[in-house]
Amino acid sequence: MRERRSRHDPGRLVRDLAVSLAGGGDCLADLAALRDEPALFGEVASDATAWRLVAALDEGRLGAVRAARARARRRVWALAGRPGRVILDIDATLVTAHSEKEGAAGTYKGGFGFHPLLCYEAATGEGLAGLLRPGNAGFNTAAEHIDVFERALAQLPEEALTPGLLVRCDRGGATHAFVDHVAAGRSAAGSGRSRAPSSPSRTRTATASRSSSPTSKEGGSLASSGSTAPAPPARTGSAAAKTPVFATSPSTPSR
Repeated sequence: MRERRSRHDPGRLVRDLAVSLAGGGDCLADLAALRDEPALFGEVASDATAWRLVAALDEGRLGAVRAARARARRRVWALAGRPGRVILDIDATLVTAHSEKEGAAGTYKGGFGFHPLLCYEAATGEGLAGLLRPGNAGFNTAAEHIDVFERALAQLPEEALTPGLLVRCDRGGATHAFVDHVAAGRSAAGSGRSRAPSSPSRTRTATASRSSSPTSKEGGSLASSGSTAPAPPARTGSAAAKTPVFATSPSTPSR
């Protein structure tokens, strides 16, 4: 007995969902905007089919989607040029839920919904990584910042991981564990790339103190909220092995 084949290719449906989000959609029902334009988007799956696809996206399949996104970005940046300096902005945001939904919870601002942690490349506005979290998730959980940071690194072409790569976040990222992880230059999760201290490190650390006078360690440049830190000065000898920048500021606005 021959196994029944799906009418809609799962890869194309994932693509349609991405196009829907890029066009301003925020739920599966917004696939209707694509469905109404068959000449442009072809045959688009029903909401029920899309629901089944999302339910089937386990960690392994999500990993394949992330790998495809990384390959596409490498190709686009090779053709169009990558940012002169890659800047990773890591921040959490609140998403309101107007009804009971899986993972929705009370937020620290008295609302109800979700509290995802996101990473964007500042120059291009590209979303590199994100972590879905309930509304009551902590704002300065180091393990979650590390997870998002490593997933963002895995999205970048190897040639973009240069000295001077800047990591920015608000006080939620100002934890010893996260700063030490960035400074240590550990391997990106699942990328197979080594960022061991034996090779030129890509990370130098600069932090903003809670007082009005900024402080930095290891001679790092400080990037205040909304500004871009200057490129690190050229260094020689053993000092040249210490280099991107990590900057925090309590006033960095949320996305």
